[in-house]
Amino acid sequence: MSRTKGAKNKKYLLPDGSYGRKSEALGLIAMPLEASTLTPTRSDSEVLALIRERFKVFGILIDGAISGNVRSLIAAGAPGVGKSNLVFKKLEHAVTCGTTQHRVVSGGLSPVALYKLGYEMSRAGSVIVLDDADDILDDPEGLTILKALCDSGEERTVHWLKETDLVDEDGEKVPKSYPFEGTMIFITNRNIQKIIEEGKSRMASHLKALSDRSLYLDLLIHDRQQLGVWVNHIASEGRIFTNEEMTESQGDIIMEYINRNRMQLLNLSLRTIVNACDLMKTADSIGEEFELLANNTLLRRVR
Repeated sequence: MSRTKGAKNKKYLLPDGSYGRKSEALGLIAMPLEASTLTPTRSDSEVLALIRERFKVFGILIDGAISGNVRSLIAAGAPGVGKSNLVFKKLEHAVTCGTTQHRVVSGGLSPVALYKLGYEMSRAGSVIVLDDADDILDDPEGLTILKALCDSGEERTVHWLKETDLVDEDGEKVPKSYPFEGTMIFITNRNIQKIIEEGKSRMASHLKALSDRSLYLDLLIHDRQQLGVWVNHIASEGRIFTNEEMTESQGDIIMEYINRNRMQLLNLSLRTIVNACDLMKTADSIGEEFELLANNTLLRRVR
């Protein structure tokens, strides 16, 4: 019996950037590549131009949220690409100027906590930032409250229609409903638009309702090409290597390695560069090869 043509001709990305059989991958996991990956629909320069435009718009919308002109903003993009950092810098400047008060919540968040947070920050001029709190999207009850807080309508009322009474941090009773006049900024790592369009998730309809209620901005950083282009841009334009006390030649070595292994990295983000800098320092301190350390810690491997 002959093998299927698709399995026989499947191509894998090799460490040197060429394509070949899985057995040629020299111990590294060779990732099956879709046709769209083998032949990108846009060049790296085109991708960079689109992402830069999105981040420019993101900055403008953050300013709009802080000023109260934008009632709700959802920004989606892969983790570790600078989304949170841009929001925090804008908020820090606003606080310095005395123009706003804000609360940032990172990590797990229960529906009860979200309802109480909305009440505590319900006054006009208040800004709630949910960062790395994607678990709330998997909770129907929490998502219902989030939809109410993110509603960009003129009047937003949030309800808690349960028998259990809630109290705030001072022990005061939280009302069963309240008008929310603050601003919501929800930063997510999930590609919400893709989830909605695929329609496979049981939460797809809820996510559509959420994005319909708010300004939704996709930063266009989800796949490996987009991630690689943006990480390379930030590394070259920013101060990452300077802050990490890397020389120019060390930075060049790190970026050449990351670009060459774009498809095989375990993770690809700005944090990957920082991790690579740590490996470079370690390698130099013991007289070892940087690539040996990087191959065994940053790349996917066959088990």
